[in-house]
Amino acid sequence: MVWVECPAEPSAVISQEECQKPLDHSCIRLDLISARIKGDSRDCVWGSTSHPNIARVYYEHVTHFAVEYELESGMASILGCVIAHEIGHLLLGPKSHYGIGIMQPRWSLPQVRQGLMGVLRFTPEQSERIRAEATRRAGSYK
Repeated sequence: MVWVECPAEPSAVISQEECQKPLDHSCIRLDLISARIKGDSRDCVWGSTSHPNIARVYYEHVTHFAVEYELESGMASILGCVIAHEIGHLLLGPKSHYGIGIMQPRWSLPQVRQGLMGVLRFTPEQSERIRAEATRRAGSYK
């Protein structure tokens, strides 16, 4: 795990080179983005992925939901669930939404409450596939 803070605007303090560096296909990059990317009209989207290895989470959208439903105290848990969902897409592959659990395509208050209670999870089959893909990627990283 490497933490690199990549500001939206170029900065003399932080090297943009590190932020633009291409990744090995076995690595996963998580971008926490404060605001929606220009041109993305999907206001309700909390995250997205670019296969095979880039996950993005739109912090502002998650925060807006938490504030609207007075769930600010659970913000870290909500954000963790959204991150898990997006990384799940990378490890499970495209079209990995499912009717139950953390990989549901649309989340509303019931799903967020499940996340806050720690019961919004991957299915056993998804967990097995995630472990297999993580193992495969770890083996190719060496």
